[in-house]
Order: sequence, then C-alpha cells, then structure tokens
Amino acid sequence: MELVNLAVTRGCEGLTILGGEPFDQAEGCAELAEAGQRAGLGVITFSGYELKELKARGAGSHRLIEATDLLVDGPYRAHQPEEKRGLVGSSNQRFLHLTDRYAQFDPYRHVNRVDVRISATGQAEVAGFLDGQEVRQLMQLLDARRTTRSATNFPISAGSDSQTEGVACQE
Repeated sequence: MELVNLAVTRGCEGLTILGGEPFDQAEGCAELAEAGQRAGLGVITFSGYELKELKARGAGSHRLIEATDLLVDGPYRAHQPEEKRGLVGSSNQRFLHLTDRYAQFDPYRHVNRVDVRISATGQAEVAGFLDGQEVRQLMQLLDARRTTRSATNFPISAGSDSQTEGVACQE
C-alpha cells in the first residue's frame, strides 16, 4: 500500500487513523491498519463511538479493532474540555490499549500542544488544541486568517514535493 510504504520510507513509527469516523469506513481503514502492522508500524485509531458499540458492528469494524494497538474512543464533547491529558479533546474520551505496543504511553505526561509550521513562502499552518480565545490570539500574532483542510486540498501523494503533505511523522 503506497501510503504505508511512504510512512516507512519517511521513518514514521506508526499510523494514526482519525477523522471522518474510521469505523464508518471500517473496511478501508482496516486494510490500511493491517498493511501498517505488516510493515511494523504501530496503529492508533480514534473513534467517536465507544468500544462496546464498535464490537457490535460488522466484520470491518472487528478487523480494524484487531489491527489497532491503541484505541481512543468516545465522542468529542465541547462542554467537557480535556485539560490534563494529551491527544484528546474532551475528558470523556478513553485510551484503550488493545496491544502492549503503546503500554508505556502516559497521556498525563504528554499534554495537549499546538504545532505551528511556517513554509518558505511565509504561510503558517497550525494544528493542535486551542480554545476559541487562544485561536484568535494566535491568529492575530500571525496576522492570519482561519481556513480548514479538506480531502481535496490535502492530497496523499508519494510524488509530493511538500514535506508535510499526506504523511506527518511524530518523533
């Protein structure tokens, strides 16, 4: 699978599957996760559903669960912001270690952060967890306007000349 090969070539440790609800497209996400595991990559999957709901779904969901090392489950709830654990946006979300691969991961040691990337042309990209006031302050500092990414403007392509398009590696 081209995306997995690209991740391995770039030295990524693993794959994170999220957005667009992976379990609503479980067959395709399961294929990606299985290919990642065959290549020696770890797999973290985020879902707005809880594990008990996922287990009641079809074969594709079962395959994706089996190919996931760490499942972060539960819907995002804006009225329950997470302030102490990294990677999650609301306090109801759970970290479920389905294998031992990420057993040493402690979400309390990795608080939420914001990454700012500034390209050679001066364009700034911001990713992470901020509340509305913090977003406005950061945008003012960067003299920026808010945009959102969509699948059409974030291609996954091995031929890309951008270092961040399609595959982002966590060190």
